[in-house]
Amino acid sequence: MKKKSYKPILYNLCRITLIHLLLICLCTACCFSKSPKSEDKIEHSEKDIIYRAAALLTVGAEGYGFDNIRLSDFKKKYPLRQYLTEDEYFFICDETYNHKHSGAPRFYEYKWRTESACILLWAIGYFDELKLDKPDVPCEVSSVLNILENPDEFVSMRSLSEILNTANLYKGYELSTRSARITGDEECADISLVHPAIVFWRYLALKWLLGMDDW
Repeated sequence: MKKKSYKPILYNLCRITLIHLLLICLCTACCFSKSPKSEDKIEHSEKDIIYRAAALLTVGAEGYGFDNIRLSDFKKKYPLRQYLTEDEYFFICDETYNHKHSGAPRFYEYKWRTESACILLWAIGYFDELKLDKPDVPCEVSSVLNILENPDEFVSMRSLSEILNTANLYKGYELSTRSARITGDEECADISLVHPAIVFWRYLALKWLLGMDDW
C-alpha cells in the first residue's frame, strides 16, 4: 500500500493562507485610503519632485546603457548633484562604466531607478496612464527622456487621495511579491501581472513622496 503524501496538502494550505493574508492587507489598505488623514501630505515641492525624477532617470538611463551624448545634454539641463544619493552619484560619475557590461548586477539594480522616476512624474501630472493596476511592463525610458527634455510647465500635482490610493495599491503588491520571495512560490505574486522590481522601485518613490521613507 502506497504511503499518502501530505506535502501537496500542506503546500496548498500555505498558499491559501498567504492569499487570505494578502486580501486582508488589501482590504485594510482600501479602508484607510478612503479619506486622507490630517497628517498625510506630500512632503516635497513640485520642483524637487521633478528634479529628483530627472536624477533617477539619469541613473536609470546610464544603467540601460543610453547614449552618453544625449545624457550629457540632459545632465546640463538639471541640477542633478543635490538630488542624487551618494551611490547614485558615484555610479553615473564612474569612469570605468562600460556599456558592454550593462548586464552586470549593479547595472541591473540601477536601471530600475527609471521606475521610480516614472511614478514621480505620474504624481506630478506628466502621465495620464501608467498601467498602475498592472505593473508588469517597464517604463519606456526614451519617451520619459523626451518628456523631461521638453517639460510641460502646466502640469500639476495629483490629489493627495489619488496618490495615497496608489501607494496603498503598491503596498499590497509589495507584500505579495515579498511573500513570493520568502516562500519561493512565484504563483503567489502572479508574475504575469506584476514585476517585483517595478513594484519595489515605484513603491519606494511613493513612500519618499509621502515622507514615509528618507531616500
